[in-house]
Amino acid sequence: MLVLVACPACGTVMGRCSEVDELIRDVRNPAFDPDQSICYPDVPCPYCHEVPYGQFRAATESELRTIGLSGTCYRRWHA
Repeated sequence: MLVLVACPACGTVMGRCSEVDELIRDVRNPAFDPDQSICYPDVPCPYCHEVPYGQFRAATESELRTIGLSGTCYRRWHA
C-alpha cells in the first residue's frame, strides 16, 4: 500500500510503500526505481536535505490538494 507522507521541513509530499518501507518521490507515477527510491530512514529529504526520511509525517489534506489529488483519490492512501 502506498502511504502519502510529507517532509516536515519543506512539505514535499512523497509516497511510502508500507510493504518494504521504501520512499517514492513521484506519487503520481509510483515506481520502484533504485535511482529514485529511498529505503533508509537516515537518508535526508531529496529536496531540502533537512530532515531524514525516518522523520517524515503523514501528509495533510491541504498538502495533498496542493499536488492535485482529489479527496476521493487521496483517501485510499492517506496515512
